[in-house]
Amino acid sequence: MIEYLSIDSLGVIGDATVDLDPGFTVVTGETGAGKTMVVTALNLLLGARADAGAVRHGASHATVEAGFRLAAGHAAVGLAEEAGAVLDEVDDDRRDGNALARRPGNRSLVVTRSVGAAGGSSRSRATAGGRGVPVALLGEIGGHLVAVHGQTDQLRLKSATAQRHALDAFAGEELATALAAYRRDFDAWRASLAELSEITLHEQDRAREAENLQRALEEIDEADVRPGEDEEVRARIQRLENVEELRAASLGAHAHLAGADVAEAVDVPAAEALVEAARQALLQAPGQDAELTGLAGRLAEVGIVLADISADLAGYAARLDDDAASDLDAAQSRLAELTRLMRLYGPELADVLDWARSHRARLDELQGDSGRIVELTEQCERLEAAVLAGGPSSPGCAPRQRRTSPDRSPRNCTRCPCRTPRSMPRSPAAVNRAPTVPTTSHCCCSPTPVPPRAPWARAPPAVSSRA
Repeated sequence: MIEYLSIDSLGVIGDATVDLDPGFTVVTGETGAGKTMVVTALNLLLGARADAGAVRHGASHATVEAGFRLAAGHAAVGLAEEAGAVLDEVDDDRRDGNALARRPGNRSLVVTRSVGAAGGSSRSRATAGGRGVPVALLGEIGGHLVAVHGQTDQLRLKSATAQRHALDAFAGEELATALAAYRRDFDAWRASLAELSEITLHEQDRAREAENLQRALEEIDEADVRPGEDEEVRARIQRLENVEELRAASLGAHAHLAGADVAEAVDVPAAEALVEAARQALLQAPGQDAELTGLAGRLAEVGIVLADISADLAGYAARLDDDAASDLDAAQSRLAELTRLMRLYGPELADVLDWARSHRARLDELQGDSGRIVELTEQCERLEAAVLAGGPSSPGCAPRQRRTSPDRSPRNCTRCPCRTPRSMPRSPAAVNRAPTVPTTSHCCCSPTPVPPRAPWARAPPAVSSRA
């Protein structure tokens, strides 16, 4: 429903806003009070042509705004959301007897239309849900929201969409299922035709794309990258570049902990030996002092920790000795390869792997074009037959089997629901003469003769549910 209507600088209305409630609302007033401008404002929201002369004198532009509260599945909601409109979710509070019934999930849509004055710089603009939309789309949205009844016309009935909807509604529930099936087949047929056209018209482009994807995926597979591998390689390069300094530091620390080698003429006290000497001194103290015994135990634990650290330092230095000088070149080459892949397919190695994973399906699709063309061709033929067979039909009337007479001209119906007369008057004077009733006639859709009918007799109504 319409929640409010706001009009600014339109005709005799300077600034007016009316809040509407559910039910019947009457707008009254004397001649010239602006009742016509209210209808003009609604027409602008329905996409009517903007008239710069309707802008109030002295104003640069006129603005019309309306707020609507709609159900979540309303057709206007879908059109507005497809255009990028922002719709707020609201609760519909309605009195049902003494109880307050809340209907969650409704949407609030605000549409606006502005019209620039003659000679001004302002242009006509339209918005839906805060997003600028074409006037034609605003009219399509408004066509689902407002019906304007005039003395000489009914605006909604002028729409081909409304006419088709009325005709389909007249057919009733009996043909609703057939209509839904027809629309489903028609949409599938159009989608299949579009895909088939895309494949056949861009065959060379798709072949080049498949070749490039194949080459890129093979390159990534051969590289055998792992997430975070680039950080590991950088750390390895940094270690290899400073191998001498690292070796000296580790060996010096090991010497301080375990003592210098016999071959080295350096008198360095060993931390392990000093700790052990301190422990032995505590143990040799007279008496069984509990506190000293506890400290001696802690020194024993320190000695064990120092021995473990000393062994780890020795192993670290040995591994540095095993690293050959060529390892640095190999690590730098690997980092260059990983950097190139990240520059081509993603800022990180994880992005490179995601790119490869997402494009494998595309490569499979491109490489299966030949089989897909055959499949789509058969699918289009099947869907086309279903679409053509889903048109209006009645007993004894098959639209696709139109028969022709020996002179190659169609045998027109005189009583079939297609209502095509066998002959038409050849001159204006023939219209005023009483036509003769043919002695026999044939349906254009069936060779079986049907009883004659006077050409002036009213034909039975035909009902169509074609989308």
